[in-house]
Amino acid sequence: MSAHLVLQDIAIRYATKTIVEDISFALNEGEIGCLLGPSGCGKTTLLRTIAGFEHPAHGTITLRGNEVASPSERVPPEKRRVGMVFQDYALFPHLTIEQNIAFGLNKQSKAEQQQRVDALLSLINLPHTKKRYPHQLSGGQQQRIALARALAPEPDILLLDEPFSNLDVELREHLAHDVRQLIKTEKVTAILVTHDQQEAFATSDKIALLNDGKLVQWGSASELYDQPNSVFSAEFIGQGALIEGAIKKDNNGINNLHTEVGNLSIPEHIAHTISNDSAKLLIRPDRIAVSNSETDISVTLIKKSFRGGHYLCSLETSNKQLLTALLPAQNIPEPGTQLFVTVSLSNTTPIIC
Repeated sequence: MSAHLVLQDIAIRYATKTIVEDISFALNEGEIGCLLGPSGCGKTTLLRTIAGFEHPAHGTITLRGNEVASPSERVPPEKRRVGMVFQDYALFPHLTIEQNIAFGLNKQSKAEQQQRVDALLSLINLPHTKKRYPHQLSGGQQQRIALARALAPEPDILLLDEPFSNLDVELREHLAHDVRQLIKTEKVTAILVTHDQQEAFATSDKIALLNDGKLVQWGSASELYDQPNSVFSAEFIGQGALIEGAIKKDNNGINNLHTEVGNLSIPEHIAHTISNDSAKLLIRPDRIAVSNSETDISVTLIKKSFRGGHYLCSLETSNKQLLTALLPAQNIPEPGTQLFVTVSLSNTTPIIC
């Protein structure tokens, strides 16, 4: 399958300041990508460059096999067939809902416009709103209308710039799933910008994790969560703790990582990257369980935060290393108490050298 969108060695600069550099990734047709990272890492600038509002200082952007941006080439936004969804909805307040959705369909007949509007309103489960005005709808409904308007002209690519940031947490998660289903139904290639990893996980097929203008890691949500390639990836994606360990060879010449919570052989694909005698082991909260045996790992409960059926607990080892554990709410003692725990390690436990 040929790539629908390709970014190759993209760099974006304002005067002498570099915003993003060496960004390369590709999306296949119908895939949903995500630009994820902390504020100021270059996500929105990169999205604007894909849309055509900014110009790369280096590299190329190809859409449907056609080069649309390079230092010497700049196809204007209106000729890229790009759909945009913004965080503030940007609906026209003086137009009805059906007029908003039909706004980009001026080249179609009235009958064709009405058919497309009705189909999209049915798809987003808001057929009863077409004669209303934006101010008569809730925030979540307005965002669905904004998405329908962007999809109406059947764009080559859909770009969403933090579309859920104005909504409450529960609605954001629900809407993220709805948006994914709608985009997949329309078979549109899309890119979402967010700093919220739960939105990224719920919506995207592939994630570009950015930090300080650089692409740190590219892959699926499970790849970023289960096999982070750096300390930044491990700390930004999901919860967990990085435990220091010493690398030692056994009698068979195999590298093993020795830590307070257990020992683990280092996979071959990681072993060849080792340049010193230490590494970090990523322990996710669900890998830790309370034990009744005093022969297991001794920790001190530092703090606990109620999560309904569980507590999110901070635990300190005898060497003052911190663990994060998600423990059943029953019988969790007060902070300052000594506990004994087990840590489940396997060949899939991430080791970061």
